[in-house]
Amino acid sequence: ANAFYGCGSLSDVETTEEIQSVGENAFRGCGKLTALRFGKALETVGDMAFAGCVSLSEYTLSGKVRIGTDAFLRVPAQCVCGNGKTILLPRREQL
Repeated sequence: ANAFYGCGSLSDVETTEEIQSVGENAFRGCGKLTALRFGKALETVGDMAFAGCVSLSEYTLSGKVRIGTDAFLRVPAQCVCGNGKTILLPRREQL
């Protein structure tokens, strides 16, 4: 949890295939983060893990992933999922 919370210079995240979980608030408030790529082992994205990542334009998830409460709050991104489909997520402004 809180691993990169508020890291202003972080712009891109690509995980190894072994990562199974992203903790609560892990990348919250990383305003310059633009891209995320996760492998097939990812099972859980914690609450508010990417909340406030306002520059995030696209992220990739493979397989079945449990998304925590407000994990992508205030993120204008779309999700490219493992089934090849793109899902547009509604942008929530309130906390």
